[in-house]
Amino acid sequence: MIEYILDSLKNFSTNKLRSGLSSLGIIIGIASVIILLAVGEWTQQQIVSNIQSLGSNLLTVTSMGSRNATSQSITNRKLDNQALQNIKALPHIAHISAEYSSNKLIIYNNSSSNASIIGVTPEFIAVRWSEVEYGIFVSQRHIDTSEKVIVLGNTLSKTLFGEINPLGKFVNVWDSSLKVVGILKYKGQQGMSSYDDTAFIPLTTAQKRVFGSNALTTIAVSVSGDNNIDSVKASIQSVLMKHFLAKDEDTAPFNIQNQAELLSSLNQITDALKMFLGAIAVISLLVGGIGVMNIMLVSVSERTREIGIRRAIGAKSKDIITQFLAESLVICLIGGTIGVLLSYLVIFLLQSIVQGVITTQSLLMSFGFIVFIGLVFGLLPAIKASKLKPIDALRYE
Repeated sequence: MIEYILDSLKNFSTNKLRSGLSSLGIIIGIASVIILLAVGEWTQQQIVSNIQSLGSNLLTVTSMGSRNATSQSITNRKLDNQALQNIKALPHIAHISAEYSSNKLIIYNNSSSNASIIGVTPEFIAVRWSEVEYGIFVSQRHIDTSEKVIVLGNTLSKTLFGEINPLGKFVNVWDSSLKVVGILKYKGQQGMSSYDDTAFIPLTTAQKRVFGSNALTTIAVSVSGDNNIDSVKASIQSVLMKHFLAKDEDTAPFNIQNQAELLSSLNQITDALKMFLGAIAVISLLVGGIGVMNIMLVSVSERTREIGIRRAIGAKSKDIITQFLAESLVICLIGGTIGVLLSYLVIFLLQSIVQGVITTQSLLMSFGFIVFIGLVFGLLPAIKASKLKPIDALRYE
């Protein structure tokens, strides 16, 4: 086998241009597979990190309108403070955050931004794993007095104030003037949203002075202990079914989202995406394999006399097959190695845009494809060479 490999390397170096062109499809194919899988892996890690930043023991109750699930008619029941108190009374709840959100135009002098404004309670910080960078967050005193104060997300603060210190300044929201009392730390994308472009005001201020509604859009519940998530979710489901006078869970006017379930679903989606990207890249590998097969068929034709001499001095069909399969594998492995190096170079050059994560699994899978293609596409030329009759091969010119 060592002799076969050395002979294959000699043939590769003898016909550098032809061998290089036959390897080009393998190089591009392997580089494509690794780069696409690396980008897919990085994307998955980013999504998982964003979801985990919200806390794995988080349950989010969202209002879905006021339709009565049994009669299909409109009911006056809403996700409101009464529902909040009923959920608060349940066991195994570490923190609970009541929220009412809507989009409004926020104006400061000549700057403005149409941002999401969320009426919150002080527990928001603990439930959503956020931190204040400057100033303070919404306090219970602000809730009790419906004080006209506002806390800005990090990006929103820069949009409105630039490099000016916004603490103590007043912004206009609708017909209300709100005093800036705090700025949140930058946190980046969290799940499907980003709080960096969001403003926060006391829940009572939102309900009484800004939006004029006592309803809630979201109740976020932080569960004490991961083992209690399912039981707490079932308890909240039961409480809200009674609150909304609903009997059919499928059409009840609320939704309870388990963060762990969301993470699992997103992992399945990103895994499927990676497989799809890998499958697209494998097509270029197959094209490269066809190129290798073509060059091997040419090689068989050119070396017919050599094959005849080998057969005449005792080489068996399996020896000829092994020889040409080894040569096919060498071409594919050289192309594959160059493709791996190329993929590292491309990811390095693109790291300012996207940071690919090359895993051991993707490398092993790529080289597995190389061996597979080398064997499959080298088999036909090898069999053709092995079936040559010695006397006919020796007569070949």
